[in-house]
Amino acid sequence: LEAKTDKWAITSDLLFMNLQQDVTPNLIINSGEATAKQLGYELAGLYRILPFLEAGVGMRLNSINSEVNILRNTIGGGTQALGASLSRTWIDPIIIARYTADIDNKWLFTVRGDIGGFGIGSDFSWQAQGYVGYRFSKLFQTTIGYRYIGIDYDKGEGAERFLYNIDTYGWVVHFGFNF
Repeated sequence: LEAKTDKWAITSDLLFMNLQQDVTPNLIINSGEATAKQLGYELAGLYRILPFLEAGVGMRLNSINSEVNILRNTIGGGTQALGASLSRTWIDPIIIARYTADIDNKWLFTVRGDIGGFGIGSDFSWQAQGYVGYRFSKLFQTTIGYRYIGIDYDKGEGAERFLYNIDTYGWVVHFGFNF
């Protein structure tokens, strides 16, 4: 969601990822999987510096739940179930820059980047996005683009250590309704 005037914009973004990886069987491990679920919410304020350039600050809430479940081979031919899970939630302050172009009120172009964390939440986080879109009418538009998010979070020690040093990326499709 986004609300804006000629000079100011308030933006928000909701993100959910459900990542899963099977564990490769070997002499010790029969089977298993590792999962990480990430819920992210961003709220930011931007100021238009030039007709095509905005800059601002915001915050990004990250909530991560990671889990590992495996079946370990035992001596004698059986298996034993083992599992562990950890969850963390933190807020990263972020600094944002956004370039936008609108050609003939039909074609839309956006490039956006941010950096954050600074040791307050994560050690460092960053994001880059690029989109091209088409405005069908004053009310409806759609964009397609690519998003890359990097998060380096490392807190705690021993069994309570939570390390989330992940880069996620992929295609994004937006559908917009303007009023």
